[in-house]
Amino acid sequence: MQALLNHQEYALLEYSLTIEEQLNERSTCSFSVKSDINTLFEKGTPIVIRVEKPFEEEAPNEDVFIPDEEVEEEGEDILNSYRRWRQKEVVEEVPQKSYDIVFAGFVNSSSHKDYVAQNVRVHQIDAVDNHYLLDKRVWVRGFTAATAGHIVRTMVDEMLHEEGITYTDMSIAEGLEIPYISFNYEPCIDIMDKLCEACAFVWHVDKHKVLHFYSSRAVDNNTVITDDLVLNQNFKITNKNNQYRNRQYVKGGMGETATITQIFKGDGSTQAFALGYRLSKKPKIWVKEGSGAWRYVYEDFIVEKTYDKADAEFLYAKNDNIILQNPLHKPYTANDQIKVEYVGTFPIMAITTYEHEINRVKQIEAGGTGIVEHVSNETDLATIQDAVQSANGKLSKYAVNTWQVEFLSRFKVASLGEVIDFEMRELTDSGFLVDNIETSDDSGIPIYRYNCVKGALIDSWTKLLGNGLRKPSLINYTDLAEQETVVISREFTKTWQEWEKPNPFHKMKPSSTLYPSNDYYDLPMFRYGHRVRFVEIVSEKGGVVLRNTYTQQSNNRANTITTHFFIDFFQAVGTWGKLRFYGGWEASFEIGSGILLEEVDFNFTKDQLEGLQIIRTDIKGW
Repeated sequence: MQALLNHQEYALLEYSLTIEEQLNERSTCSFSVKSDINTLFEKGTPIVIRVEKPFEEEAPNEDVFIPDEEVEEEGEDILNSYRRWRQKEVVEEVPQKSYDIVFAGFVNSSSHKDYVAQNVRVHQIDAVDNHYLLDKRVWVRGFTAATAGHIVRTMVDEMLHEEGITYTDMSIAEGLEIPYISFNYEPCIDIMDKLCEACAFVWHVDKHKVLHFYSSRAVDNNTVITDDLVLNQNFKITNKNNQYRNRQYVKGGMGETATITQIFKGDGSTQAFALGYRLSKKPKIWVKEGSGAWRYVYEDFIVEKTYDKADAEFLYAKNDNIILQNPLHKPYTANDQIKVEYVGTFPIMAITTYEHEINRVKQIEAGGTGIVEHVSNETDLATIQDAVQSANGKLSKYAVNTWQVEFLSRFKVASLGEVIDFEMRELTDSGFLVDNIETSDDSGIPIYRYNCVKGALIDSWTKLLGNGLRKPSLINYTDLAEQETVVISREFTKTWQEWEKPNPFHKMKPSSTLYPSNDYYDLPMFRYGHRVRFVEIVSEKGGVVLRNTYTQQSNNRANTITTHFFIDFFQAVGTWGKLRFYGGWEASFEIGSGILLEEVDFNFTKDQLEGLQIIRTDIKGW
């Protein structure tokens, strides 16, 4: 084996080579070479480790050989002349050497020791693979309704091609469609990890700088491992998944609601108006005095509470849900109305569960719940959809039973990311993903140690420790207080039957005997956007303590609608007795307005340090 450093050949010192290839991470290589005393290898120097392929000698060309005995004596002079001409004109063809590339990448660090008398410098080199090209670049971009594969290709087309990174028609799979996602000067390697997490994919950059992004079960190289391919019966099977979970919590950052409109009535004394959510930005305000028209309050007269308020009409503060009328002004009367249009903010929390896995583990535990929970903090997530997608991706990756197989071989039977099968005395099974390969040097002959998994792809200790030691970004005191709010989540599901009334999934149909005859269309009893709109919190004594609209909602035209409500830590403190859910076009922030969909018993005592996320799922059951 030999090393090419900056395209120059160097012989590897015997037994010095070690290569570790790891899926979804940097692969590393260390080795030693000799040079003259003036040579240095700096960080970023390109390297290639290669091994020469065996030369297959071709059979001689019989057309050139002319046996002497077949030539008559009188023709000997002609034959001798021909031989002299061939000896002069025919140049022996020297076969070209060919190589297998074992590793390709860049010098990460280099140390050396000099032997001045011999003019020899011995270098100890540590290298990283072509993932280095993604690790050293950052990208800024935003996408709406784009597949993960499209995002990866765009990153290559816009920037990574400058580093020599390419892709093929088959190397990048599409993956999931992501509603919206943005990258604010994030390292490209972190972007790939994030997309893999969302899609339950794997990725790597091969030795030819081709970027691969694909399902962990997509690349089957049709290799079957048999006993004769394993060195010295060096074979080990382990049942292991130290990252198993079947319920995943994802705590995101602060999300934003859609635009919310609330209308308040004056009472001759009140000058503080409580919004349903804390403000994300400056609101818009209109005032209607008596029977007059709505008057728009210009932004210059809506100021932050910390500013001089002499000329202000209303005061607000970000992350605060109270709008104040200037106390120097006369309070609005019972004939006056104040309309506030705003975007609220709330902490993101998503929960996903694999019930079939919970039931499987419950049977194994023989008495336990079967629930294995895990929490991830991902403060860069700004929507519930992103958090749910991240949680689903984690369960797709980790909520499976995992087998690991490790074996030693003198043969390159598979590459990183490929799927292989086993037909051996100890194991007959298929579908194992090669996620780690260690290559070492045995007297110039490579020895390969393969690690294969079936089930969850186990993160290496390098990655686990790297994530654990990663420093959090600096945040200000206000943001810190938001993130430390305890968010409790409760879920409510109702499957609607056709006979139930009122019913958000009912549709009215014109008679088939009347105009427009059989060409009628469905008319929903609820407008799609009005199917589920508000929740009321009812105290244990029966009084309504809070009414609020939703933060986010899934496709309201679908047969399953998921609606998220959030009750902030300062709201509805005390003991609750019931929840009421409302829909309909008349539903507003006014208590009892709209159509009551369902009232459910909910005995819960809420503390002032707790925020509560209410997740309601409505299912059409016919």
